[in-house]
Order: sequence, then C-alpha cells, then structure tokens
Amino acid sequence: MHTKGIIPRQLRFLLTESIEDSPVTLIHGPRQCGKTTLAKSVGEQLGYSYFTFDDTDTRVVVQNDPLGFISDCSDHVILDEIQLVPELFRILKLSVDRNRKPGRFILTGSTNMLLVPELADALVGRMETIRLHPFSQQEIEQSQSTPFLERLFAGDFKTRSKKRLAIWLIGSWSVAILKFLTTHLVENVLPGTATM
Repeated sequence: MHTKGIIPRQLRFLLTESIEDSPVTLIHGPRQCGKTTLAKSVGEQLGYSYFTFDDTDTRVVVQNDPLGFISDCSDHVILDEIQLVPELFRILKLSVDRNRKPGRFILTGSTNMLLVPELADALVGRMETIRLHPFSQQEIEQSQSTPFLERLFAGDFKTRSKKRLAIWLIGSWSVAILKFLTTHLVENVLPGTATM
C-alpha cells in the first residue's frame, strides 16, 4: 500500500500487538474512519492478502461457498466489510478452532459488529476488537513541531475565544466518556443478552 500522505494512527501498535497473540482481530468503527487503510498499512507489510466484500463478485463467491473460500485463503488475510457476509462467521470459528495460530485474520466492519448475533456467538474468545474512531486532533497535528497535547497544556492555541476552546474540550471529553460507556455496554452487557 502506498503510504505517502497517510496519517499514522495511534492504534497501529494495538493492531500489531493483537495480531501477535490473537487468531482474529476485528477493527470496527464508522464508515470512512480509516479501518481499511489501517488494516492494509499493517497487513501488507506482513504479507497479508486482502479481500473486500464491498466487491459484489467476491461477496457472491463467499456466499455460495464460504468453507471453500476460507480453505483457499492464505495463512494471513484481511477480510474487509465482513458484516456483509455474516454466513462466514461460523466458518471462521471452525477454521480458528482447527488452527489458533495468532494473526490469521484481520476483519473490518462498519456496523457495530458486536451487535451481530452470528459474530458475537461465533468468535467469542477467539477475537480481539479494536474500536477505531475518526482522526484525533493529536493524529492530525502530529507533524507539528510542538505536539497537540503540549500546546494544549501550554495554552498555545490560536483561537478567538478561550471560552469556545473550553466548550470544545469539555464537549469532547463528554462525548468520549459517552462513547466509552456505550462501548462497554455493547461489548460486556449486550452480548450476553443476544441469545435471550
């Protein structure tokens, strides 16, 4: 993957760590937040093959023969937009149960994958999850000579209104806390109720 102009993500190290100890890693988050770019930027350097289920032909092949598709995959594969082929989850489970080698599959998905009952049931205990959000201010400004957080604490912001900056920061933290609580609820409480 050509990386010129790609902003490095802070979660890159988590993905690298995850594929070293888990057979399946799921990167999930909203559309256009960089899931595919992150997966490919790490995976291609390590020799991962790549399939996207946004491609109708690939999706039809997998829907017609999910077992054959997974059997023919290399040892390291990125499966992009996995939520489009939920019939693949049970096949992934069987494949991982036969071979728990770390780093076999990197999955990406735009919907909250943990709410898809097939995934929640099939890959419990076999998959690590990385929640990717749009760029943080620190990621956007990492090429600056003085990093974002240092400028924040030094009060070095070019803004017409300190009040606006305070509202933005407080609002950002409250959104972050709300996202954390929602993620905790979805990952730790709801999966147990999916089969009720």
